[in-house]
Amino acid sequence: GNGGMYIASRDYAAKNPKVISSFLSAMAEAERFIKDPANRDEELRITLKYFRLDMPQGEAITRDSLDRWRSAISLVPDRAATQAIADYMLKTGQLQAPVNVAKLLD
Repeated sequence: GNGGMYIASRDYAAKNPKVISSFLSAMAEAERFIKDPANRDEELRITLKYFRLDMPQGEAITRDSLDRWRSAISLVPDRAATQAIADYMLKTGQLQAPVNVAKLLD
């Protein structure tokens, strides 16, 4: 699936190649950091700085969620998941017209 997405127009990317390159480099470094099991405790510390579940065992639930999510993180978008998101957004009125994801990801 897809947990989040960043989109830039082709025009912006063509006019700002250093920005795009730097962004992709930073995202790749973040992915390497997250996938390295040695960084598990630091990842949890950073997450808890910005996100907490205010409930019994909230920290344990967050830690377990991060552990389950870690192996799935990828900079490469899943086309089927992205299309499913677009279709859902159309169904729920968040988009006003269908989106052909293949055109966005090519």
